[in-house]
Amino acid sequence: MNNDDIESWQNKDKDFVLAHYHEVGEESRLYDRLIWEVPSIAIVIISALLIAAYAYAPNLLLRMILTALAAVWAFGMIIFAVKHQYFVGLKKIRLMTLEEKCFGMLNLQRFTDPDKAKNLKLRKSHWERPEGLQHQSAHRWLMGTLWIMFVSLVGLTIWNLVDLLTCTF
Repeated sequence: MNNDDIESWQNKDKDFVLAHYHEVGEESRLYDRLIWEVPSIAIVIISALLIAAYAYAPNLLLRMILTALAAVWAFGMIIFAVKHQYFVGLKKIRLMTLEEKCFGMLNLQRFTDPDKAKNLKLRKSHWERPEGLQHQSAHRWLMGTLWIMFVSLVGLTIWNLVDLLTCTF
């Protein structure tokens, strides 16, 4: 939000601004839930595909197809989660801006890392620096797990392809 945008919001009807605030808040909650749920479910689905590939696949070709499918699924879920994390950040910034500029309230901390909001030019009243595990991001850990699974799945797919090609000839 630039300054012109903020001034135009201050001139709007308070009911309109409040309705917008509630809508942005609901969207923020939706995206926030999705960035936790989707990687968790993706990890379960990828694990199930790996179990199917190595416990039940009758031949190397089917195993390679299942690991490749799991790799594609993992990469798609990484893109999904990263994109939604981006939009969550935008929604949080919008909520904080509305709280301060339109409602005249000091905003609450919406990011784990106070430095992330350093450039917002907003007054931060209830901001504390988290310690230990409070500073960790479960989203980053889930994304790290998905990246490790993706790289491993690509490696397994290549391994299965090489194995298939050497067994065929």
